[in-house]
Amino acid sequence: MSRQPDAVFVIDTKKEHIAVTEANKLNIPIVAVVDTNCDPDLIQYVIPGNDDAIRAGNLLCRVIADAVDEGRYIAAKKAGRAAQAAAAARTAEDEARIAAEQAEARQQAAAAQAEREARLATAAVSVGAVDGGSDEPDDSAGPADAAGSTGDRSRAHRRGTRRSEPRRRRRGGERPRPPPPPADRAAGRRAAGRRRPPGHRRRLTRASPETDTIPQIPQIPQIPQIPQIPQIPQSPQTPWARRAPRRPTPPRPTWRPENRSLTAPGRRRRRLPMAHPSTLERVPETTGEPEMAVSAADVKRLRDTTGAGMMDAKKALEEAGGDHAAAVQLLREKGLSKVGARSDRENTEGAVGTFLDREKGVAALVELKCETDFVAKNPDFVNMAHELAALVAEGGEAAVAEKKDELDTLKITLKENIDVGAVKRLAAGSGTAVDLYQHVQDGRVKNGVVVVLEGGTVELAHEIALHAAFKKPRFLSRDEVPADIVDAERATFETIARNEGKPEAALPKIVEGRLQGFYKEVVLLDQLYVREEKQSISQLLGDAKLAGFAQVVIGAK
Repeated sequence: MSRQPDAVFVIDTKKEHIAVTEANKLNIPIVAVVDTNCDPDLIQYVIPGNDDAIRAGNLLCRVIADAVDEGRYIAAKKAGRAAQAAAAARTAEDEARIAAEQAEARQQAAAAQAEREARLATAAVSVGAVDGGSDEPDDSAGPADAAGSTGDRSRAHRRGTRRSEPRRRRRGGERPRPPPPPADRAAGRRAAGRRRPPGHRRRLTRASPETDTIPQIPQIPQIPQIPQIPQIPQSPQTPWARRAPRRPTPPRPTWRPENRSLTAPGRRRRRLPMAHPSTLERVPETTGEPEMAVSAADVKRLRDTTGAGMMDAKKALEEAGGDHAAAVQLLREKGLSKVGARSDRENTEGAVGTFLDREKGVAALVELKCETDFVAKNPDFVNMAHELAALVAEGGEAAVAEKKDELDTLKITLKENIDVGAVKRLAAGSGTAVDLYQHVQDGRVKNGVVVVLEGGTVELAHEIALHAAFKKPRFLSRDEVPADIVDAERATFETIARNEGKPEAALPKIVEGRLQGFYKEVVLLDQLYVREEKQSISQLLGDAKLAGFAQVVIGAK
């Protein structure tokens, strides 16, 4: 931050109390969202609102940011209007003063340009005089050089001559030639008191036959000729002499269809290895009977029936001679042998089959177990569980055996250890209310409860079934709790009390109190109602009587 802010925006003033305190010390106005737990006296611009909601905070920040951008735009617009008004308010005197200043600036620039040009011209004339070696004009020079220097022309003179050459050629005049250089330019420089600057490259001049002598280049002696090396005759001991001459390749015969012994042109004939007669497989003699032709429709029908693979179904039909029933039996026999190997696998997943007939007062629950939840969600598996429950409701728990063949086929198809678990059936008499609650997950029932009431309503039976699905009681009443379980719990509670250092005289009461807590956990009538924990299920029933209760949970031990 390069400077002190003009204002501060705060969402939660209680959390940002340090920023609020510092802003008040520096007299910086504060715009803040003030909730009911904040002090509005510390804020100059109060925005009543909730400072805990994320969406509300985002909305307020966005609104404040848009307002800041809009204020900056309005301020910039006002500044532009003020500048335009100031420009329009200029008087005639201001305009005249500005024009005079501009004219004076132009005159100063023109004078500076003229002074610069005069200085350049003076420097060019002095350079030409020094290069010529004398201030007097040379009589041997042409008329074009009479007005200039007698020596070598200056750069400015040559530049002016070159610029005027095209114009003279257009007028028909001859192109002037530059004057010849002096005989001794170094003497001219010495006379003028000027030396060659360091690093100056001396200009090469054309040699004169009268004054300059060209040194003779010594003649290079002739190189003696190297005598020719005599050729070494090839002896029979050399390796290239011992190499045998290459035999001519015989012409290849032309391949024709009638000549089967020859290969096609450009290919080598492969020689197959000969096998020993003892290793050859004896070809069975054909009986003359044609093989059984299996149609694709038969294979598809067998696959739909058994769920077997295509090749397995085809082989079974071929072995059964096309008989569908025999092929099904073959596949079942082959599949059941593999099913026996899976029987030791743990099957803790599955689905609960449910059935309820309020008119007859019959309900049934059947647990169908499998290994994985993928199979438990299979529609065929779920339908099989419900079919078993319907059979149990009509014919009792022994009716499960009627679906043995279908269960075996399901084991072969789904390739898992599938078995029937808990089977429960409740039959209610006249004047009773029956209801079923089922907890469905991933298209299958994982927890099913059946409740039968005498003197109650179906709605009350549904509430008790819902409570049982959540609490999962093990027994209906205290009378159903086995005595060995009660004795084991009593001994455990007594040992715990002794380890805690309770007095021996108080042990019976302590054990009895903890045993009451055990009953509230495992007995349905003693449990506290899940919707209202101040009353038990027995109090919720009132005059009604709980005549029957059954529950099946997947994975429960």
